[in-house]
Amino acid sequence: MMSNTPSSSTSFIGLFLLFGLVAIGCNSEDAPNAESSPIHDSDRVTVVAETAASSDADDPADDGSSLPAEIEAVPPREPFVTDPDFDYENSIGMKFVLISAGEFRMGTDPEEMKRVRANDSGYDRRFGGGERPAHRVVISRPFLMSIYEVTRGDFRKFVDTTGYMTAAEIVGRFQRRLGSSAGGQGWDEAEQKYFNRRWDFNWRNTGYPQTDRHPVGNVTYADTRAFCNWLSGQEGRQYRLPSEAEWEYACRAGTRSQHHNGDDSERLSDVANVADASYLAKMTHLKSEFHAIRSDDGFVFSAPVGMFHPNAWGLFDMHGNISEVCEDLYTSDYYENSPEVDPTGPATNRISQRVNRGGGWRAAPGDARSGNRINVPDDYRYSYIGFRVVIESE
Repeated sequence: MMSNTPSSSTSFIGLFLLFGLVAIGCNSEDAPNAESSPIHDSDRVTVVAETAASSDADDPADDGSSLPAEIEAVPPREPFVTDPDFDYENSIGMKFVLISAGEFRMGTDPEEMKRVRANDSGYDRRFGGGERPAHRVVISRPFLMSIYEVTRGDFRKFVDTTGYMTAAEIVGRFQRRLGSSAGGQGWDEAEQKYFNRRWDFNWRNTGYPQTDRHPVGNVTYADTRAFCNWLSGQEGRQYRLPSEAEWEYACRAGTRSQHHNGDDSERLSDVANVADASYLAKMTHLKSEFHAIRSDDGFVFSAPVGMFHPNAWGLFDMHGNISEVCEDLYTSDYYENSPEVDPTGPATNRISQRVNRGGGWRAAPGDARSGNRINVPDDYRYSYIGFRVVIESE
């Protein structure tokens, strides 16, 4: 883990130069599954003109330092559990449960893959076979895992304390000056479509309503590491992203079913915010083969954390809501030769891609399974990608 914390003007300048220079050649990255996304009818808003404004309408003298106001929303209902069980609460109010050491069968069995393919003809095209073969894994040490995904409120405390700026904010401001399309990802209600890169989209602004209880998105791997390093320095404990083995072990919580609440995808609406009936109603452009659950989970964009049933170990939103970055680098054949005890991923891969787990609010049910794994480049900043953290046990 890196030991420095991003609290000085020097670190800002360094990040500005690094991400600004990289962004010159990266303003039109291809994005997987870059379909449009919806706003739930009960939370519908009109994005203010400042949010939807394009860079060519900016004042030429503008230094790019101003950003649109955040779009706030009142959560539509109370969390499923208003007083969840936890084993540890840190200095900024994040709650954690202790995950004991143990062993489990990691990955996807052939029978499960047959069911996935039968229900979702596009699955292999999207993800291939990276979650096979299923194999025994031992988690030799206990660890603490956050019961919720890192929220905008958690991340805001980090930013307010350190002055940190995310990659999406830095690149967005730099490219705005050049009249280019860069920054983060977000929804434009006026145009009814998603933008994978626009200067005004970042963790503060995704184009749809959010509160500080929503999971933070539009963060890169470097942003997640900076948050972990800051907490480690604040508390003298080692914060980090989970390994993907730790993540799947904690998600399954002793189960072998497709999801921690069983094999019936329609029951996902009890535990997860995934692509559902309301999502498809908004996404009229999607191909008919796109597979969503028929039920309505109550949200189309991300939901505030804790709105659904937790798993047996007290963890919320392990399926859906926001895709979670793990520490491991990704290769599709890693399971063929991975170590049995505490695997941490390959030492290298070709283009620095991390494993992402859990699917998200845009995910088909097969993409949100306990065993599903996808690869995302370290510098990607998407509104549906965030993270949760673990603390190494003392």
